Amino acid sequence: MVRRFWFVLFVLMMLQIFTFPGYSENEMEEEIEIEIPGYEVNKTDGYDEVTIPGGRILSVEGKPLVPYYIVRKWYSQDIEIQSVDLIERSGLKEETGLNLKTFKIQWGGENLTDGEASSGAAGWFPEENYTWFVDEEPNGTSRLVLIIFPFFYNNITKESRFYRHYTFRVSYISSKFSISSVYPDKFGYDIGETVVIHIVISSDDEQPRTLVIDGTVKKQGKIVDSLPPVELKDFISLGDAALEWDTKDIEHGWYDIEVELRDIDGFILDRKAFSLTIGKMEVNITNLTVNKKTFEIGKNIKFYATVENCGNVSASGHLIVEIRCGGETIKTYSYPFNNLSSGESIDFDGSWDTSNATKNQTYYVVGYVSYAGRSSLPIIVEIKAVEKQGKTPGFEIPLLLTATLLVAFCRRKIFKS
Repeated sequence: MVRRFWFVLFVLMMLQIFTFPGYSENEMEEEIEIEIPGYEVNKTDGYDEVTIPGGRILSVEGKPLVPYYIVRKWYSQDIEIQSVDLIERSGLKEETGLNLKTFKIQWGGENLTDGEASSGAAGWFPEENYTWFVDEEPNGTSRLVLIIFPFFYNNITKESRFYRHYTFRVSYISSKFSISSVYPDKFGYDIGETVVIHIVISSDDEQPRTLVIDGTVKKQGKIVDSLPPVELKDFISLGDAALEWDTKDIEHGWYDIEVELRDIDGFILDRKAFSLTIGKMEVNITNLTVNKKTFEIGKNIKFYATVENCGNVSASGHLIVEIRCGGETIKTYSYPFNNLSSGESIDFDGSWDTSNATKNQTYYVVGYVSYAGRSSLPIIVEIKAVEKQGKTPGFEIPLLLTATLLVAFCRRKIFKS
């Protein structure tokens, strides 16, 4: 009886394994060996600049500038990569005394570097050995992108470590399923809205299968949330599903969402990714006035402006005021603002010295807001230069008239007498 039970259990397990695509016997592996070129060191402004031929520089706010290396490998349309594992790392080179810069971002979009370490840059960096992702080409083939961090730096001790040889194991399967399309109901959401993601799935397999759809949410390459899975029972040929993402505890920003289609054994049958923004960032100039619409050359024109955050997230940027004439900008003023809260406004004022203005010429005061790589609609005020007026007699005119009348009256009296 016991033997019969184990025999039946074994048969059921084998049936389950061979009923679903992506079973363990279908999983394949290959090894990728990578030899990274040796790094080079150059002195720039008193600091050491480390580069790898064919590599790139990792620029992370508050972290030292270190090189990294990218390897790409293409796979046919039916191949789905399951995992990429580092199985060997060798060729270590250690060095002491390098002085690397720390990457910093300045408001206004200009990137600066500074040799001083911040608290966020303390210790060894990077923290990861490698990362990877898969891109789908327009022709349906897959591209494995393997990002290797071979150079590590400790800005406290000035030590560095560099690994030159890497061996990776890539696991993959052959899949008959594909995500034909994936799209949200819109590409911009306010914080707190629910994102609805629509998925269309197709397959060449005509037998019913049980599939699972789930997803991950990434910001700047790091997973910040996951999407509740949805199960599709008795799937055949073509079908659709929807995933939902609750954004009530999500910060403003640009997010990458990767949707994965799996079988009941957890093998990835297909994946698709797209991006969207959470939170509305909108800053406008709501008022721009001047103290004079016509002015005498040499006298200052004062201008007053109001900037308002009309979005639902904090914003930083600059108020830009330009003086234009004949299609050219002859003067530009820039006024920064930082972390302007939603619904908050801020006032600015300034002045333009008109000493070099041309008489009878029309000028334009143009104000707009520059923030997050974009600009608001402008407000334009027209002003005109006029000739400098002579001294106005003012109260002297009535006095002069009175004196003239008095003289005429006296002369009349004299002639009469």
